[in-house]
Amino acid sequence: MVNRCVCAGCTNSSKTGHRVHDFPKGKRLIRSWVRFVATKRPDFTAASVTESAVICSEHFTDDDYDPGDMRRLNMGFKCRVKLISDAIPSRHSHSCTSACPVRIKKPVKIRCARRKREFTEVRPKMVSVGTQTTRIRTSTPLASPDNSDEEASFIRSDTSWVPDEEDVSSDEEASYEEPPPHPSDSDLNVPDKYIVCKDQLMALFTICPACCSESNGRMVQQAGTFIKINQCSEVPNSNWCELEGLKRSITLLRGQDLQVSTLITDRHRQVAKWVREEMCTEGTRHFFDVWHVGKGLSKALDMAAKEKDCGDLMLWRPAIINHLYWTAASTPDGNPDVMEAKWKSMVNHIQDIHEHDTPAFPCCAHLPLEGEQRKKEWLEPGSTVAVKLEGVVTKASLLKDVKQLSPQHQTFSLEAFHSLILLFAPKHTGFSYLGMYSRLLLAALHYNCNGSREVAQTSGGVAKYAMQYPRFRKGEHTVRPIKQKASYGQ
Repeated sequence: MVNRCVCAGCTNSSKTGHRVHDFPKGKRLIRSWVRFVATKRPDFTAASVTESAVICSEHFTDDDYDPGDMRRLNMGFKCRVKLISDAIPSRHSHSCTSACPVRIKKPVKIRCARRKREFTEVRPKMVSVGTQTTRIRTSTPLASPDNSDEEASFIRSDTSWVPDEEDVSSDEEASYEEPPPHPSDSDLNVPDKYIVCKDQLMALFTICPACCSESNGRMVQQAGTFIKINQCSEVPNSNWCELEGLKRSITLLRGQDLQVSTLITDRHRQVAKWVREEMCTEGTRHFFDVWHVGKGLSKALDMAAKEKDCGDLMLWRPAIINHLYWTAASTPDGNPDVMEAKWKSMVNHIQDIHEHDTPAFPCCAHLPLEGEQRKKEWLEPGSTVAVKLEGVVTKASLLKDVKQLSPQHQTFSLEAFHSLILLFAPKHTGFSYLGMYSRLLLAALHYNCNGSREVAQTSGGVAKYAMQYPRFRKGEHTVRPIKQKASYGQ
């Protein structure tokens, strides 16, 4: 059921693209609404207010709406614009008369005779919006809504008319009535777009609003944290968000004529496949973050250590993870064959075998380990634990990832930013698109301002450190520097 506006002469509804508002519940406020409608409809009383009685947005001003909803609407977001609690309609439509509107309960088919084509003179509409002080005259006047598409081709405009040459008298202005608005299928919630001269726009910044002194306004593009946000409705599920965000980011960089030479990500299989097919063909080198590879390896070693006669793997687990980091750090050029050979050498090293049959890495790089340098017992060659360890570290998928370990840069700074986002946008709370986007911007500003803080010092100038026991270390401690306090924009 379509509810139309109850004001006299107004037939607007939600189908015509207008916002419609129900009558309020308060007695004092509803009397004001009824009194407004009764000025043009004497027969309208409080008893006439039913559940279907509404008043359209044409009878309200912008001040009657919630400022936050209006800002979101002007920014281009689709949202529901609500009235403030004490809003009262105050505008009558120009086509309103004292007569009550006639409503047709059932659709009636009416045949109209074909009108005779006439030539109509259309004068361009003069507008003045924002800081645009120069009047703009449209080159091609729009056809009147009363005319069909065929009739529009016969409309001609008076090209000799100039705004300054002709002055309309007061009598003509009084007799002139603007035609009533015609229903349109377009969404009226979409904000209007205007043409504003750059010089006149920059004139707004000639005076500083803080100190009221003159300033030279100029446009500056500042580099900072790059944010791309995806809505859940834009991808099949959450697993595709990371790939979609990467695609949009690369598209933006390519639009700026930038070529990505090196890309470092985690082991996301969809991302790896897309990069291999779309970016590696253009010369981009794709590396994996060592921490993500080590995290998966740690889980595999923990599962293997739980099997029978494999408990000694827990003693070698930290050394194996450290060897993974050394494999990447000791190969600055990122040679995949050398990194694979260094990684496989660890299987022989644990069994007290330090000579290898690989030309890329023929022997271990450490000095002879004797006395106090020996902290763990060697594994017996051919034992159950040695065979199990060899199966874990020489798995085909792991060897493929080891060849792509990043030798220099890692993604720890990005992981720190993701951890900071949880402070501004916790996962247990749902946010709208605008709310999530705003919180991401706040997190980016906070990270850019406090991400490179220096280490705090004591009164004697000694750097401060703290011993912590993070969960992922499984009871082991770690020493971390204590940074200076965050500024929070102060």
